[in-house]
Amino acid sequence: MNYLPQKLLFLGAGEPNGILDSTILECCIQKHIKIDFLFNEEETLKVLINKSYDIFLLDFELNGHKTFGILRKLLKSRPFKNVILFADEKNKHLYSKAMEVGACDFLIKQELDIEFLQRVIYYSFRHSQILAELRESQSKYKDLVEHLPAMFYIAEIMPPYSQIY
Repeated sequence: MNYLPQKLLFLGAGEPNGILDSTILECCIQKHIKIDFLFNEEETLKVLINKSYDIFLLDFELNGHKTFGILRKLLKSRPFKNVILFADEKNKHLYSKAMEVGACDFLIKQELDIEFLQRVIYYSFRHSQILAELRESQSKYKDLVEHLPAMFYIAEIMPPYSQIY
């Protein structure tokens, strides 16, 4: 099993020339991860419909508070995908709202370096893999229980036994 994402999408605020953009690019080059950069909302929504990415990197400065709307649309169109939100120091207070909306991580641009970003991407991707395995396991168990002709009982030391299905 591959524990690194194959494809990332960075949704940025401006042309790719800032510290954040270069840090992300260097991180992806070192780990041989394909990355696409987009810099406006219209392109973003088109791409979400047509392409598949392992992780989405979203710059809060893209559209300020509209970023949460983009985040909601992104998670609605791609449930269970990882979205890492980047913000400046001045927007640090938005951490809890970002997590509430569905971001898997919230990073401050000024505190970012390549090794830290690599760890965040790795853990984020691995977390999504584990959750996918859990959903699959739960689905298999549910199918098994629902389609068995016999009844299930919890084994208790003393009767009466409890029926669970």
